[in-house]
Amino acid sequence: MKLNNFLVAQAKLNRAIQMKCDNASYYMLRGECSLQLCEFKESILNYGHAIQIAPDEVFEWVHRLAYIHFLYSQILYDEQDYNGALANVNEALRYQPEKFSYQCRKLAYLYSLKQHKTCLELVENLLETHEEAELYVLRARLNKLFGTSRSLLRCSQGTGNRSRQQRAADIVRELNKISRRLQIGGCKSGSNGKPGRSCQQNNRFYRYKSNSSRIYSI
Repeated sequence: MKLNNFLVAQAKLNRAIQMKCDNASYYMLRGECSLQLCEFKESILNYGHAIQIAPDEVFEWVHRLAYIHFLYSQILYDEQDYNGALANVNEALRYQPEKFSYQCRKLAYLYSLKQHKTCLELVENLLETHEEAELYVLRARLNKLFGTSRSLLRCSQGTGNRSRQQRAADIVRELNKISRRLQIGGCKSGSNGKPGRSCQQNNRFYRYKSNSSRIYSI
C-alpha cells in the first residue's frame, strides 16, 4: 500500500475514533497505520489502548505490540540510543518473556551499555534451555573479559553418557580455538576481505538461529 493510502486511512480512523472512542479495533488499526508510517511511539500507544479497552484479551494484539517494541528497539540501537533500545526490548519481553529472539537482542544492548555482568547472567540463563554454540562462544568472550577461569561447560554429575561427555569435550576444544582468535571489539577479515564469520565488527554479535527464528547480526 502506498504511503498516501496509510495517511488517508489514518485520517479516517481519527474521525471514527472521535465518533466512537470505545472501539478497540479502531485503535488497533490506527496503530497499524502508524507502524507502516514508522511512527513507532504512536503505534505503541494505540495498540496499548486497544488492548486496554478490548472486551476480550486478544493475544495476537499483545504479540503484535511486543513485536513493535522489539522493532523500535532496533531502530533506537541503530541511532546509538542504547538505553532506549534496552527499555523497549524489556517491554517486548514483558509481553513475551520466553521469546528467544528478543532475549538475544537484549544481549547486544547490554553489551553495548557495558553491562557485562548482567549480560553474562542472561547468557547463563539462556544456556539452560538453548544449547547454541554462539552462546558458548559469547560466554567464553565475557569470561575472558572478566579475566576468570570459569569452565565453559558444567561437569556432569554421576556417571553421565559417554557420547555426551565426548561431545562436550569436543565443544570445549573448539571453543578454546575460537576464543583465542576472538578479540572484544575487533575482527579478522575473511579470505574475501569481508569480516570473517567467527566475529563481527564494532562489538556486534553473531547470527543466531533457533527453530524458524533468526537473529541477525547487530
